[in-house]
Amino acid sequence: MNTETEFVDFKMGAVETYLEQMDKSLDCDATNLYKEKFLKYICLATENNIFYVKSECRAQMKKSVTYNVEESIDCDGSIFESQCECSAGMGPNAHCKHVCCVLIALYYCSSNGEIVTEETCTQRLQTFHKSKRFKGSPIKACDLLISAARASNVNFDPRQRATHNTSNYQDYFRNICLNHKYDSTLPIVQLYPPAQIYGAVTDHDYFEFHTEDKWLSENCISTITDEEISKIESFTSGQAKNSRWKEERCK
Repeated sequence: MNTETEFVDFKMGAVETYLEQMDKSLDCDATNLYKEKFLKYICLATENNIFYVKSECRAQMKKSVTYNVEESIDCDGSIFESQCECSAGMGPNAHCKHVCCVLIALYYCSSNGEIVTEETCTQRLQTFHKSKRFKGSPIKACDLLISAARASNVNFDPRQRATHNTSNYQDYFRNICLNHKYDSTLPIVQLYPPAQIYGAVTDHDYFEFHTEDKWLSENCISTITDEEISKIESFTSGQAKNSRWKEERCK
C-alpha cells in the first residue's frame, strides 16, 4: 500500500464508532506505536467491494516480536472485521492497540496519502565512511609534550615580525577592541577597566551644559512639563505588565 493505492474515504469517526461498540476509545498507546514506526508494512486487496487489509506490527515491549493484524473495511468506510495475533486481539471484533495503530495509519493514508512505517536498512544513507564526532577533551597547553629545543623555535606571536615592538601598539590594540561592534561579547574587553565618566565631564568643561545635566534634561528627569507627565502616565498604564513602565522606573 502506497500513496497511489486506491482506498475508500476512511474517516476517524468510523474508528470511533467501531471502538464504541466495545466501550473503548483511541488512546496514546496506539498513536505512539504509529508515530514511532512500529508498523512494518500494510498490504491491501479488494474483492466484492470489501477492502482486506493485512499488516504487521511490532510488539511494544519486545521489539523482536511481531503480530499479524488483519482487517476488512467495506466500500462505505465502515470497519467490518478485525483480528490480531496478540493475546487481546481475538476476532472478529478485535480492538487491541495494534489494531488501532493500523486504523490510524489507514486514516492518515486516506486523508493525506502518507503512511509512516518502519525504516528499512537502505532508507538511511551510509555513514561508515564519515568521520565520527570527537567527544573527548582537548589537551591543555601545559600538558603538551614539547621539548625545550623545539619550544625555543616555536613562535606563538600571531603578529608579523615587522609589527613587533612598535610604538603605541597597546593603545592601538585597546582602541580596536573597544571600538569593535561586538565589544560587549569579546573576552579581551574584560581586561580593560571602565571609562572614568567624571573625568570625561571635567575634560569637556567648555560646553554650555555638563553632559550629565544634558542627559537628565533630555530624559525628562531634572526638568519635566505637565504635558510630558500626562503622556508618561498614559504610556505606562498597567505598571509592571508594561515595558515602558519598567523603563521609566529604571530612571
